[in-house]
Amino acid sequence: INMTPNQLNNLLLDCERVQEYNKCSLGKKDICAFHPLCGGEAKIVEHVMQIPIVGGKVETLSLTHSRPLVDDNAGFVIVSRSVKKELNDTVGNPCFSISSLRSIAGTEKTELTTLTSISLPIPKFLMHRVAFYGADDFFCNLRKIT
Repeated sequence: INMTPNQLNNLLLDCERVQEYNKCSLGKKDICAFHPLCGGEAKIVEHVMQIPIVGGKVETLSLTHSRPLVDDNAGFVIVSRSVKKELNDTVGNPCFSISSLRSIAGTEKTELTTLTSISLPIPKFLMHRVAFYGADDFFCNLRKIT
């Protein structure tokens, strides 16, 4: 990604900019923020997403924590855990995500590795297609920003 780890970290944590890289997002807002926490920041975020291909809406509350890696110039790690906004909601939702934002030495670029576990209310034969679409869209949109 053609931005520093700090720039990318700020972008991914900025609720106002989520639709720049996540076209499935219908909006995101900070509910509560905790600064500083373990050298980073943590917050509770409300997020509404449109499920690609099959439609439907998912509303979640997430606890997101971002902190610098051991060497402050090396990058960041972002961990997020989501739960359904409504306890009686039968729609699936993202479960967890972890992202590593590592500086590429001698450049203003970042190596981004993201692992996400999701549970969506769609048929299994469509799951691979939806997951691939979401991942491809995420990285393509991030590259367009820079």
